[in-house]
Amino acid sequence: MLTPACNAHDPSEDLIATVASAARGERDLDESDDANRRVEPRIDTAFFAVEVRGRELHYRLVRNISASGFSFDDHFPLDRPGDPIVMEFPLPGSSEPIRVDGRVVYARPDRGVGVRIEQVEEARYRQLIAVPPPGRSPRD
Repeated sequence: MLTPACNAHDPSEDLIATVASAARGERDLDESDDANRRVEPRIDTAFFAVEVRGRELHYRLVRNISASGFSFDDHFPLDRPGDPIVMEFPLPGSSEPIRVDGRVVYARPDRGVGVRIEQVEEARYRQLIAVPPPGRSPRD
């Protein structure tokens, strides 16, 4: 009796391979490919943060954040996938910004710049994520 071969494909294996490949710097996690999208929910927002480039400071409009990353508008991105990036995020009620060290995962004029967080003060960053987006109350 012949047993049919099992060729079932697990899509999570593709996602794991893609993320591992991006972590090694072999490819870019481009959000246009649904298999490569981040797992954590994004929170749409709109606030200014500061990108620190040596002695230069660049104001960036952050459009969404999640536990593992964020994106900001930039129609002429200087950053490239794989580049390290340092940002300072304001935390309402605090005079000290949150420093975020990350790595660029995509940089496109039509989408802005996406960043994966590598180092951040987690407790303060969680406070920032908990702040309701502009125009919404905590009950919305």
